[in-house]
Amino acid sequence: MKKNSWFLSLCMFMFTILLSGCQEEVQPETARGNVPLTGRDSAHGRAGSVTPEFTFTALHGGQVPFRFFPYGPFTQLSVDWGDGTQEVIDGEPLEGISHSYAATGEYAVRIVGDLENIGVLSFYEDGPTREINLEHLPSLQNFYMHNVATPRIIDFRQNPLIAFIDVSSTDVQNMLFSGNAPLTLVNILDDPRYSEKGFQELIHQAYRSATNNQIYYGGLYIGLQATGELIAPLTSRSKAELRILRDIFQWDIYPNNF
Repeated sequence: MKKNSWFLSLCMFMFTILLSGCQEEVQPETARGNVPLTGRDSAHGRAGSVTPEFTFTALHGGQVPFRFFPYGPFTQLSVDWGDGTQEVIDGEPLEGISHSYAATGEYAVRIVGDLENIGVLSFYEDGPTREINLEHLPSLQNFYMHNVATPRIIDFRQNPLIAFIDVSSTDVQNMLFSGNAPLTLVNILDDPRYSEKGFQELIHQAYRSATNNQIYYGGLYIGLQATGELIAPLTSRSKAELRILRDIFQWDIYPNNF
């Protein structure tokens, strides 16, 4: 049956809620202000040490504030918005973290703090990006970039727990994974520019995830909704792996006419 993107997004949102329910409860209040990043918070600490950073390039082209959504049991994040504005976020921001830029352009955003406790990260229409570095988010499990400008490559090789991904209707052409990433649900619906090689690698990664970790009832949404066709051709290996996922591990795969 043909999947609607809103339905898939709802399913993945429910996975997020389930994941969040298993995490430590955090007060939702946020403390916002243009607070300088001081010694311990700055990227370069004492004796030339470097504090781990989560970074991305924000693309600002209109009147709507830029916004992204990190979730998890973190206590504090310090954000440098790349335009001279800095602020400290205390507690999980239930409505996301936003900033209004004075002019259009590209801005190098960097975040330091309790990065190891970020489990969910989302960017939607008001959060277009050009580059993103997820290296210092070791607990990241859920990642969403839906219907928004994005980098061409998303590198999850330093995110060994990554399981749920939605990059549908984006510019993503390939994703990179560590060998044992426990992929459970991946949505690349309506990404016609996704590379053929990356497509085969994604199927193989899902197959490895299911067989190595015994993951049943996962999902792969890898088609073009307008035509009901796969985003790229299947090789004999990828076709066999999809059939094992569908018929043995009971994964929901769209389209499933292979």
